[in-house]
Amino acid sequence: MAPKSKDRSGASVALSSRKLKQLYATMLQCRMIEDKARLLLPGREFAKDQFIGHGLEAAEVGAAFGLRRKDCIAPWGRKFIFAFLKRQPLTSAFQRLFALADSPNEMSATKAARTAVATGVGLACRKQSGSIVTVAFATEAPETSEFLYDMIAFSSSHKLPIVFVTHDRLAAERNGKQWRRLPSASSLEVNDVVAIYRVAQEAIRRAREGHGPALIECMGLQEKRPAKSVKKRSPEGIESWRNKDPLIFMENYLKQRKLWSDGWKSKIADRFSHELDQAVAAAESQRSESPADAARVRA
Repeated sequence: MAPKSKDRSGASVALSSRKLKQLYATMLQCRMIEDKARLLLPGREFAKDQFIGHGLEAAEVGAAFGLRRKDCIAPWGRKFIFAFLKRQPLTSAFQRLFALADSPNEMSATKAARTAVATGVGLACRKQSGSIVTVAFATEAPETSEFLYDMIAFSSSHKLPIVFVTHDRLAAERNGKQWRRLPSASSLEVNDVVAIYRVAQEAIRRAREGHGPALIECMGLQEKRPAKSVKKRSPEGIESWRNKDPLIFMENYLKQRKLWSDGWKSKIADRFSHELDQAVAAAESQRSESPADAARVRA
C-alpha cells in the first residue's frame, strides 16, 4: 500500500512506489549537477546570495517536484538547479551557471528583493488565474527576517497563491523568538523529501483553490562534515552525519520499503552522466561565443 500523510484538513497525499523512486532519482540528478558545477568552477567565489552546496536536494525537489509548466519558482540564488526542476533543457542549467560565473554581481540580488519579486509574482498570478502557484524559497526564517515576515503577512491578507519555503543553510538557531504563525505553517526535517513533498503538494493544492499562502520551514540542515582528524571523530559520529544527507536518508527509506537496488541507481547515474556531458559541451560552446550574451541569461 502506498504511504499516506494527513494534513490538518484531513486530506491525504498518496505516494506510489514509482513516485518515491522519482523523488530519489531527481534528488540524485540535482546532486550530480552540483558535483559537475564544482568540477567546472573549482574554488569559484560567488556573491553571498548565490551558492553551490550539498544538502538542499530534499527541500528543493520536495517543494518543486510536479509543478505545472505555468507555475513559478522564486529561487534563492540557485537558478541552475531550478532551471532543471522546471524541466527546462539541461543546457539551460549550465547556461545559468556560467552566466553566474561570468558576471556574479550582475546576477546577484538581495534576499529582500527576491522575496518582494516572488510576492509580486504571486499577486499577478492571483489576478491572472487562480490556478497558477508560486513557490518562493528563502534562506532565512521569518522570525529572523522582518521583511520576509511582512511579505508572508501581506500574502496571507491578500490570499496570494504562494508557498513559502524557508531554509537556513546552517540550521539556524531559533534564539527563542516567537512569531505569529500562519494557520498553514509546517516545520519539517530538511532532509526528508517525502514529508516535504507531501506537505508541499497539499499547500499547492490549497493555494490553487484560493485558500492563500502556506509556509514550509525546513529545519536542521546537516551539520558541517566532521573534522578530518581521526582523534575528533568516531564511527558513530560519522554515521550520524552521513544519515543526515538527504540522498542517504531517502536511500534508507527506499530500502525499508524494498524499493532499492544498487543497479537501479547505477543506471540512473550512468544515463544522466552522459546527458550532463552533452549539456555542458553545448553550454560551453555558447559561452565561448560571447561572454556578454551569457551574462544576460535569466530564469
